Amino acid sequence: MENLEEWKEPVGYHRFCLRHIRSNLMKKYKSVRLKSFCWDIGSTTQKRKFVKYKKQIKAINLEAWQYLDQIDKSQCDAAMNCNTPLPSRMWPLFRKRDTSAQSHTLTEFNYNEGVYRLVTKLLVNENGGNTHTVSYYQHTCTCGKWQMERFPCSHALAVCRFRGDNHFSIINHVYTTMTYKQQYNDGFSPLSHADYWLEANWSIQADNSKCVVGRGRRRANRFRNEMDVHHPAEPRKCGLCHQPGHNTRNFSNSQPRFNAM
Repeated sequence: MENLEEWKEPVGYHRFCLRHIRSNLMKKYKSVRLKSFCWDIGSTTQKRKFVKYKKQIKAINLEAWQYLDQIDKSQCDAAMNCNTPLPSRMWPLFRKRDTSAQSHTLTEFNYNEGVYRLVTKLLVNENGGNTHTVSYYQHTCTCGKWQMERFPCSHALAVCRFRGDNHFSIINHVYTTMTYKQQYNDGFSPLSHADYWLEANWSIQADNSKCVVGRGRRRANRFRNEMDVHHPAEPRKCGLCHQPGHNTRNFSNSQPRFNAM
């Protein structure tokens, strides 16, 4: 498959499966602790934890670490060296919507204008079966997700699959790995100790109207509307039983009493 154009980047990305790496390791070096550390070192996203698991694997079996170390890191380390179109945090959402897109049915379409109508799958609990219209060139859908999130909904992905286009061509650039990396190109300098800070020529002024002064019930400062106006013809009701003729203060006095026989 490596010779096929449709399986080459940026359409397809070859990555090693951590479960298979661990399985191959167990065939050569059987150890319960090695099995656990192999998964930990392959799934961690922190450098300090990677170094920690590396030392523990070396202490158990040096040959096992040499076997793992010879694996191409660019094919299995997606967290520290991501070369995919989307960062790792966006893949779960993409896979979820792409899976849902495969169950949608395309009923009508206008290929030249890029307008498509789809029907979602009818579920057991009588949900689904909804009709949505996708304007492919305008990046809009009647479900509202595509234009609101700038990330294609399952209906847009179904249309993209039908047209044979690249799924990543309809995703907004703010969700791409390139944009994600550019946000961290500039360095972050930590602040020095507070004793070395320059004296500010301004001070924070408190809003005295927000201060609670005195005892008792706080006075409400919200704007009153028609809901706060009591109509004279409408009798007031108790806040406990919601019945007219009494209030919460004399609620017990309004209850009927029965004399014991």
